[in-house]
Amino acid sequence: MLPPRHRQAAFKAFWSYWPRRLLSERGALALALFCAVILMILSLAAPQFVHKTRSVVFDRLSIILTAMASPAKKISLLIEHVTGLSDMSSDLAAMREENAKLRQWYDRARQLEAENRSLRSLVHLADLPQSRAVTTRVIAESGGNFAQSVIVDAGVDENVSPSSVAMTGDGIVGRTMDVSDTSSHVLLLTDVNSRIPVVIENSRHRGILAGDNSSQPLLMYLPDDASVMVGERVLTSGDAAGIYAPGLPVGVVVSVQPRNIRIQPFADLRRLDFVQLIDFGRKDTTESEKAANSAAGAETLSPAEPVETMP
Repeated sequence: MLPPRHRQAAFKAFWSYWPRRLLSERGALALALFCAVILMILSLAAPQFVHKTRSVVFDRLSIILTAMASPAKKISLLIEHVTGLSDMSSDLAAMREENAKLRQWYDRARQLEAENRSLRSLVHLADLPQSRAVTTRVIAESGGNFAQSVIVDAGVDENVSPSSVAMTGDGIVGRTMDVSDTSSHVLLLTDVNSRIPVVIENSRHRGILAGDNSSQPLLMYLPDDASVMVGERVLTSGDAAGIYAPGLPVGVVVSVQPRNIRIQPFADLRRLDFVQLIDFGRKDTTESEKAANSAAGAETLSPAEPVETMP
């Protein structure tokens, strides 16, 4: 037996050596393997105890993590608030400048409206037909290399009519093609089957906006002497069928090349969420054709008026 003094020294040496050893790489690996073996034995021998212990540990950890996350979230919100306050002064100055410009445009628009009303009364121009609008959500997209269209969740039940114009707050999106009871199929203006009669705002040259399944449709059938510049706005010119009312915003000229004039639509067709389906009072084409044919047939089959003869 060792003297008490030697045993105390050996005990201190033992407990000063092993913690350092366990903190080393090999000691940590050995400790991990030992703990894994113990956990495996416990899971086989007493699975309920292990499950209960794990649940208790997870509950305690969740409480600790929740308590730690709350101050961190508050600090993050405080930093974000301080950052927002630092940018508020510059944003306020920009908003004041923009507000002044908008006020000028508003006054100019009121003036133009008064002038337009006066001119309409002089030349006896009729106002645009009354429109009926239905706001709806885009529920599916069928865009691809061969089709550019979306499906909206409004149909006949919401008084949506065929060939209604689909628009956002920025401009024209397209037109409805197929209308069912609860949904409608909208053909986008970039689709290869889309044709919209348009007019260049400044020069008043008329043409056709033709989709080609690209993001920038073509402006076609302009007069030979038409001069088009980048940045000019393009509006609808109206059509005989009454689908597109004149003056609806379509897009802006972004590229001018020989036989290749490209238009960037005002509406962002890649991020459609809500659209308005607007009916400008168009009559069904088939019914109009039937009425015209019936009138022509009646005129042809009507008996001739008797002709008076001289005695």
